[in-house]
Amino acid sequence: MEAEKDLLLVLGGPAGVSLIVLFGFSWGVLKSEDRSPVWAWLMIAAGALSVVLCVTFLALSSGRVFASWMATGTVEPVLVLLSMAWFVAIAALITVLVSVKRACRHLVECYHPNDTPLMVRWLRRWVEH
Repeated sequence: MEAEKDLLLVLGGPAGVSLIVLFGFSWGVLKSEDRSPVWAWLMIAAGALSVVLCVTFLALSSGRVFASWMATGTVEPVLVLLSMAWFVAIAALITVLVSVKRACRHLVECYHPNDTPLMVRWLRRWVEH
């Protein structure tokens, strides 16, 4: 049970707080009327970091979560919490992935159509189609 407790501490501790902060920051940037490229790029980086945190947690905990679902006997509270955290991580990952196009549109709107870096031009083609 030590590994399960460690995984819960990671999600409940630094990674969980980081996800909340990153989601809050990104939400604030998207709601802002200011179209600053610096904030937009930081928002994209925050989204990428959120994906890394969620995927890492899911990769580390999936084996134990699936094994707990197939186990017989008494239900351990730690495994129930780990399963709940696993679903929260999936929901957070889906939320980030669904918001990608909106975040890219925000980034594209920060630049004038004639004065954009190559990456923004590629994103502009993707967002406008």
